[in-house]
Formats: sequence, structure tokens, C-alpha cells
Amino acid sequence: IALTPGVLPLLAAIPATAELATLLAPLALARLLFLHRAARFADGFAAHGQVHPGVLRLVMFLFWLGLLVHWIACGWLELRAPAEFIKPVPPYLEAVYWALTTVATIGYGDITPTSAPQVLYAMFVMLIGVGVFSYAIGAVAGLLTSLDAAKLEFREKLNHVHAFLDYNAVPQQLRA
Repeated sequence: IALTPGVLPLLAAIPATAELATLLAPLALARLLFLHRAARFADGFAAHGQVHPGVLRLVMFLFWLGLLVHWIACGWLELRAPAEFIKPVPPYLEAVYWALTTVATIGYGDITPTSAPQVLYAMFVMLIGVGVFSYAIGAVAGLLTSLDAAKLEFREKLNHVHAFLDYNAVPQQLRA
């Protein structure tokens, strides 16, 4: 069977026994290779000029941030013992909460690592959080700068048009 993009996700989604699931795990990970389609989809918007490139970059950042938080939450779920979770909150929701507060460098301290692997994982996620936070600040600053630059360029062009109209003594009735 050729592993085309359509066949690979189907094979990875087959419900099976634990042994077969272990054998098919690499196929499930191979589905991650198709995430590059999101970037191509975004490039299509940018090529047609439908969305400002800075806004598109911010949307793509939020997409990848959501995916990163999901992966971090799944890692946290693997490291936590079932007895360590807050009872009224579903474990995945608690893990996403921990991942978001850690990546966003907030860290309330209500969910803390209790073993050496958890501490190492938390430190790794904190380093990722610093990078993500820095990138987000830079992306927003870049977006605001580019929007201001576009507005400035528009005003300069408008001033050139007004100067042309004044130089050629175009009547006010025709300027509106």
C-alpha cells in the first residue's frame, strides 16, 4: 500500500489492541508532517492580499501556540499520577491550564511539579514560555509598526495628490 496523504491518517486512526497501537504509533506521529498545510493555507491568503501579512502572522502564531499548549498539556498528563489531579476538573483541562500558565510565564503555583521528571519538564516548558512570550511581543510590535508605516505611506501619497491638485489649480468641485 502506498502511504499517500489520504491513506496515512486512515491507517493511524484504526482502533486496535495495545500491541497493534504500539506498531501504528509511528504512523500517528507521521500525521504531524501534514501540519505544514496550515502554513501553505496561510500563504494563500497572503498571496491574494486578503489579509494584512502581520495579522496573518499573528493568527498563525496563535494556531501554533494552541498546538504547542496542547502538546505540553499531553506531556504533563503523562508525567502526573492520577491521584495528583484536582478532582472536580477534568485532567486534560487541568493540564492545559498548567501549560498556559507556565508558557505565559504567569505560574500561579496551584499546580506544582512533585517529582524530578516533572521539575525538569516544568523547567523546559518555562524556557519555551520565555521564547514564546518574547516572540509574541516582537510580533505585535512588528504588526503595529507595519500598520503605522502603511498609514504614513498613505498620508504621504495623499499629500502628493493634494500638492498636484494645488499646483494645477484644480477647482474644489472636482476634488471631492
